[in-house]
Formats: sequence, C-alpha cells, structure tokens
Amino acid sequence: INPVQNLVFSSRGGADTVMVAGEILMRDGMLARSSETEVLRNSQVVAEALAARSGLEPFARSAWHHSQIGS
Repeated sequence: INPVQNLVFSSRGGADTVMVAGEILMRDGMLARSSETEVLRNSQVVAEALAARSGLEPFARSAWHHSQIGS
C-alpha cells in the first residue's frame, strides 16, 4: 500500500492552487504564469514535431489546426 499513490489516484477534482519551489503556478484553478491557449498551442507544436520524427505524422493529424486554438 502506497499512501501517496492512493491519494493521487483517488482524487476526483482539479487543483485549486499549485506551488513549485515556492512559486505559485496555479491560483484559484487558473494558470498564473501562462495562458491556457499558450500551453495548448505549444503542446500541439511539440506533438506534431514528435509525430514527424517518429514517422507517425499521418496518424497524428488533428481535425483542427493549432492556429485555431484561442480563436
């Protein structure tokens, strides 16, 4: 029995506040250092690059283009 693992995997909600090394990254459920749109856009770019390097690009194309995020 791992109490930390049990705590993590039994949670049902999102975090309200997240701190790392004394810096608040999320407050009141909202990102404090960057926008959600920025995170989604960067994630899409990185995912596309990974798919291209792995040869799986044809299978990883989304129905929407990352330039549509936040539009």
